[in-house]
Order: sequence, then C-alpha cells, then structure tokens
Amino acid sequence: MRRVLNALALITAVAALQAPSGATPTGYPPGITAAVSPSSAEAGTPRTVSGSGCVPDGTSVTIAVGGAVVASTTSSGGAGTYSAGGLFADLAAGTYGVTVTCGEESATTSFEVTGSGTTSTSTPAGTNQITVSDTTVTGGQVIDVTACCFEPGTDVDLIFQSDPVLLATATAGAGGAIATQVAIPVGAALGAHTLTATGTGLDGSPLALAVGLTVLEASSTATTPAPTPGSGGVTTQTVDTLPRTGSSTSSLVWLAGGLVVMGAATTVAARRRLATRA
Repeated sequence: MRRVLNALALITAVAALQAPSGATPTGYPPGITAAVSPSSAEAGTPRTVSGSGCVPDGTSVTIAVGGAVVASTTSSGGAGTYSAGGLFADLAAGTYGVTVTCGEESATTSFEVTGSGTTSTSTPAGTNQITVSDTTVTGGQVIDVTACCFEPGTDVDLIFQSDPVLLATATAGAGGAIATQVAIPVGAALGAHTLTATGTGLDGSPLALAVGLTVLEASSTATTPAPTPGSGGVTTQTVDTLPRTGSSTSSLVWLAGGLVVMGAATTVAARRRLATRA
C-alpha cells in the first residue's frame, strides 16, 4: 500500500514540474491586448490598431474612440490576433484614447496626434454623416461624395431621389468610410432632391444618410468677342462695304430703253426728210 501511495506522489510531483508556471486551460481567454502604430505622429497620418488574445478565432473585434465605434474586424491566426489599418488620419492635434472590445473583454490604449502636418478633409472618424462637393447642381454634373460610418467591407448604395435612381455602389473601407463620384441624372427635374447613402452601420443595423441637393437649369453662356485694341471696349460690327446695285441697275435699264426709242425716232424723221427732198 505504501508503495502505491509513493508512486502516486511521484507522479503528481513530476506533473507539477512539467506544467508551465501560470498555464491556463485550453480555450480560456488569455486577455486581449491593444496597441496603436504609430503611437505618435503628425495629423493626417493613418494608423493601425492591432493586438492579440481575442479567442477563439473569428470573434468580432470593435475599435472605438471617444465612445464611437470607428472600425470592426475579426480575430484570426490561432492566437486571436487582429488588425485594422487606415485609421485616424482625419483627427486634429491631441491625445486620444482607444477601446478595443472582444466579446466580454476589452483593452485600452492611446495615441497622440501632433500639431504639424495636414488634417484630412474627409468625414471625421466615428461620425455618421454624408458630404458632397456641391449641393447646387445641374443635370449631368459629376460631384464628389464621402460618407461614414458603415460596416467595413459592405456595399453602400448611393440613391438620387424624389424618383429613386441608383447612381453608384461603393464599398466601405477599413474605417467604415466611402469616397466616390456620382453623376446627377440628365433631365432631372428642377428643384429640391435628396442623395442618400444606404448600407449597414457599424453596429450591424441599417444606416441611411441623406443630403439635400438643388437641381438648377443649365445656363447657356454666350461668348462675347473680345474688343479689338484701341476700340475702347466698344463692340464693333462688320458692315458690308460693297455697293447696293439693285435700284441703280433699274435706272440704267430705263435710261437705255429711252435712248433706243429716241434713236429710232430720229432715224425715222431723217428718212422722211430725205424722201421729201427727192
């Protein structure tokens, strides 16, 4: 009996020596990590948020700044790694906190935007809105459209209405934004219209963003010739300098006819005088 107990004790001791210190059961979340790269850079610099520990693979990861979700992705790679790039290029100078959430766990980190550099004019991160390059348009005009924030990788339809017309379909980038161009329908009725971007929001629910447009009649621009040097800005008109010959020709015809008649009469009178003398 003593030999059995000693054997069991030896087996337990060997197992304890072989087990790594602090080991956790398979499948147990080891704790999510998060980092922003670069952690400090000029305004306009795109950044990447990455980390690990979001297990099992395929778990949804959301990235938020100031409580607003700006990107989402899924973990992979066996260690629950994740990464989302192209973020925060449109933030002004300052220090920002980032919260990464994986299931019930979350991790926080921060990054700094320095004052130099150029801030992007695109839609601010985390703000659901749509902007256009021109709200007063004409039929056939091409305008720029930006909108945020949709679920990354999903389609966003751009619809012109009152009478709905699908102008384009764009794909949301890693930060949930789209940037594209659309052409106003030729023959669109004059007056107020709406351009709507419809798709799936970052939270998975339908998202529709609208901006008002006013369609005006295309103006027909007449080109005025530039004044000639020395004209003092006065527009000159070219005048036909050839003589008008219509009325003069008629007078000549009548004159010629009269001379013929007079000549004939003179000839007849002369013949009569000769006949009388004879």
